[in-house]
Amino acid sequence: MAVQTQVTNLAAIFGNRISAANELAKDKPLDKGFQGLPPGMKNAVAHLQVMEIGQNKDDKKGPGMTGKHYFRASAVTKFSGNVLTPHEHRGVRVLNIQTSQFVDLCDMQEVPARDGNPARPAVSFEQNWEQFVNYFKMFGIVCPETKTSDPSGQKTWMFYMAAMKELTDPAKPRYVSFSTSESWKRRRANETLEAFNQREGRIFETWHEGVDWKGIVNPTESVNLVTTPVVPVANGVGNGQPHPLDHPPHMAPDGLPITPNYGEISVADQVSALLKLAYDENEEAQNTLNEMAMANGWTEEEVMSGDVTWGEVAEMAIAPPAEDSQQIPTVGSKWNFCKRDKNGAKLVDEKGAELPSQEIEIVTVDEATSTCTAKSVKGGRHLTDVRTRKPISIKFEWLE
Repeated sequence: MAVQTQVTNLAAIFGNRISAANELAKDKPLDKGFQGLPPGMKNAVAHLQVMEIGQNKDDKKGPGMTGKHYFRASAVTKFSGNVLTPHEHRGVRVLNIQTSQFVDLCDMQEVPARDGNPARPAVSFEQNWEQFVNYFKMFGIVCPETKTSDPSGQKTWMFYMAAMKELTDPAKPRYVSFSTSESWKRRRANETLEAFNQREGRIFETWHEGVDWKGIVNPTESVNLVTTPVVPVANGVGNGQPHPLDHPPHMAPDGLPITPNYGEISVADQVSALLKLAYDENEEAQNTLNEMAMANGWTEEEVMSGDVTWGEVAEMAIAPPAEDSQQIPTVGSKWNFCKRDKNGAKLVDEKGAELPSQEIEIVTVDEATSTCTAKSVKGGRHLTDVRTRKPISIKFEWLE
């Protein structure tokens, strides 16, 4: 007897949400699901395709990890490591299967032992950054910046953002050698032996170094599938093999050049970062602050004076000295004036002490020579030269 199946009319339930959902889904690529690589692969080669920065959506990696940033790199397998079975390993097809690496770019708190997993000690941002940088060293890329040359960190960050863009450029494919561990698992607390044996173990993927992939030619012939790896050098570029950066990365992810301003870092931001290092007795940062201040117009005596604090040097590095806005005296205005010799030095008494200044009133003004004549406010007598009896010319800069 035939069996009639009752067919639910979802269109009556969801209406045009069905067609709207189909519009979103129809052009997306086929999702084949995740397939992990088999254990025990050695000298395998993968094509680097993705380098990106993301944010953790939860605390699965440990307390406080939600919202913290991570780096992810992924590549697709092109060679199993065995020329006799170049696309398979232990009976599993590996061609175009993904291998990925993750590094959290943050400080990570200690995680206690749980679910049979051992405790994880706290990991600092600096330790994680070292791992992050290592993935670029694999391809011969080394950022030369230091905390003194880049006190804000902006130049360093933009360098690596540009390097990520260049390393994943489809026009210049990069390849990496990698391996997979044997399957590994730890028996969990209160786990039965049967459950332990049925549960799949973890397989760890390890990337090794950038390589020049020549492709499969003939596995029966002696073919050098992998050439000499890239050797990092200090100036930020590789040694010429393979597809090296013949210059430090120069394009940001948006395609805009990042040199020479690396994102318009303000002098104030640079000085602020240098000041923190200067207070920590960082001699290189202190020297840089001094140089910035003197380049800003301050004299070496003003900058290097023992009475000047690092905070004051920082202010000098930001703001140049104010220009002397010489005030022009007017007839009838009153000033203080100390008598001077023919060279302009203040007169002193027999003990070497400067003579006290006196209050004067301006009589005439000559702006062309920046001089004036005056009379004493106390006695009303004109200030004259004792030898010529003529009024003395008083420079504007001598007025107090």
